[in-house]
Amino acid sequence: MKQLMKPSTILKAAKKHLVMTNADASGSSNKTFHICLAVGSVKNADPTAVARITRDIHASLGNSYTYEEWLEANGPKLKDAYAARNTVKLQRSRVQWIDAMIAEYKKIGQ
Repeated sequence: MKQLMKPSTILKAAKKHLVMTNADASGSSNKTFHICLAVGSVKNADPTAVARITRDIHASLGNSYTYEEWLEANGPKLKDAYAARNTVKLQRSRVQWIDAMIAEYKKIGQ
């Protein structure tokens, strides 16, 4: 029986699918700006774990549909970073969010 990937493993693999600069986005169809899409791009990922990660991300975003919307809604400093459309800063913060999620899942053995 094949062992299913834990959410923390899926998230670690998803980092490879994140665009880090605008140049990254132009040359690769398997890279994305969004964590949920990156998670969905992980090969052989357990669909139940992918759904759980996606639910957890959407719960963290509250009423916002995307991370950018969440940034825009949550304070002047964050809003300025979003308004500047600084891809590198936005993507670094997504990676930090992934790292925080990995740590949380590992705490519960996932």
